[in-house]
Amino acid sequence: MKKKKIITSAIVLTISLTIAALYQTFATDTTIDLNQEDLYLVNLESLNTKTVTIPANSTKTVMYRLQNTSSGRIRYAVGYTTNSSVSVKVYSDSESPEDGIVAANEYKYIKLFLENNGGETSITLSTILGYERGGDLIVPSGITLVSEVYTPPVDISKKISELYDSASKTTVSNNSISYNYATSVGLMNDRLGGTTQSLDGGNIRYYGADPNNYIYFNCSNYSSQTSDTCELWRIIGVFNGRAKIVRGESIGTYSWDSSSSTSNSGYGVNNWSQADVMKLLNSGYESESVGGSLYYNGASGNCYSGRSNAATACDFTSTGLKNEETRWMIDNATWNLGGIDSNLQIYSDEAYQYERGSEVPSGQSSTWIGGIGLIYPSDYGYATDFSQCTQNLYNYNNSTSSYACRNNDWLHTGTNQWMITNNFNSDMSVTIISSTGRAMTLNAYSSYPIIPTLYLKKSTLVVSGTGTSTDPYKLEDPNNLEGYVER
Repeated sequence: MKKKKIITSAIVLTISLTIAALYQTFATDTTIDLNQEDLYLVNLESLNTKTVTIPANSTKTVMYRLQNTSSGRIRYAVGYTTNSSVSVKVYSDSESPEDGIVAANEYKYIKLFLENNGGETSITLSTILGYERGGDLIVPSGITLVSEVYTPPVDISKKISELYDSASKTTVSNNSISYNYATSVGLMNDRLGGTTQSLDGGNIRYYGADPNNYIYFNCSNYSSQTSDTCELWRIIGVFNGRAKIVRGESIGTYSWDSSSSTSNSGYGVNNWSQADVMKLLNSGYESESVGGSLYYNGASGNCYSGRSNAATACDFTSTGLKNEETRWMIDNATWNLGGIDSNLQIYSDEAYQYERGSEVPSGQSSTWIGGIGLIYPSDYGYATDFSQCTQNLYNYNNSTSSYACRNNDWLHTGTNQWMITNNFNSDMSVTIISSTGRAMTLNAYSSYPIIPTLYLKKSTLVVSGTGTSTDPYKLEDPNNLEGYVER
């Protein structure tokens, strides 16, 4: 029976990384067909060559479809000339794992991850396929077989969902509604505010005092993500296939809105689609003389802070969005603006349904499409541990059981902070989390901490990390995505 072998070669400028013959003789036919970009249709009966160029300090993924047209099994291996500038790994999620065998009249995929670590202008990788009539595998001196497995980046929302799905569940009740808790990973399912029949039919959220939901974001250098180059954000959960994240700290203390009108005496208007803080956080408001898109553009100027359009100096050159890579990852989403009564003596499920309702102050819309917002009351409510907390949102500051609600809620920062939801009974009050942990409403002109919240684009990938505060999730460098094309 014929035994066959893949041989790969890489050329770094003048340095030859020939993928050497791992068997002793080669076929002489030289045909190869390109199936699609980076997918080569290869017939193992022939000797084939195809090149792939890897830019300096970059990576590339190639996938080979290997066809065995013989009547017997084919053995193969992948090898490359040992060189410190080149890393070649086989994907762990290949459609058919790299096991050295292709069955008779069958095909398989070999998916390789190629990395140019040498800082050279480029690496050109050539692929050669050959076979030998009998004999054992021969590994020439200086040749390294590809044995290291590459764990590819995974969709962040998929990763979180898989963590939840694979964990054992415990049922916990709040306001007479049962929820599934995956206690080992700090995740729960909100059942869309208790409206689904299935315990697993809603959004997946992190809960508890300090779950492992840390993630690096807004990095100055995504190819080297550290506490010096990135901000530490946290993952709220997965909503409609998108991860929702919140900054770990406030960007400053400003008015939600400080507009004057004939009816509100300069107390601000609680219409998010026109709010001062919305214009501060998002793009397209650069023409505004105060606050317009300063956070989004990482700029400085003046921001609203007080009644009747009072303003103060503000500087986001170090705390604002740092670059286009960060801005590209932010998804333009539909935000629900349904209002809540001024008395927040409601539970998380009720808050969730109010937020998605149509009760808003006269003339306002119940939805807004945009990039950066603030957390919802339901986000705050569901972030606590219902096995410890039985209070409504207004009473999350209750001292019963050592302040069990706020102390087991990772979204409680110990300071006041604005939320996005308005009071539908008034056109000038907005929800906040107080420093004591109580959810309540205050006039929009008040100055309180702003903590940006956003949705990442679908298929945003995580390349490493475990989600702990010392090992946060790291996102794929957007520069590796050719032309920033959304997948």
